[in-house]
Amino acid sequence: MLSESTFEICYQHLTVTGELRIGQCKTKIEFLDNGIIKLVEEWQWLNGDLSTGHSELVEVVLN
Repeated sequence: MLSESTFEICYQHLTVTGELRIGQCKTKIEFLDNGIIKLVEEWQWLNGDLSTGHSELVEVVLN
């Protein structure tokens, strides 16, 4: 279910061997105590092996 802190995307990747991969992702936006943004993702490939996974992306702040 989508809310103000979630979003869904579909995407395409072109591999270094020229293979087109298509995937989808459901992402939750989190704010850590220090104000850093973290994206928590559940994803799946829609072609090829149809594998699924979990990723976490954390904002990096350079001073």
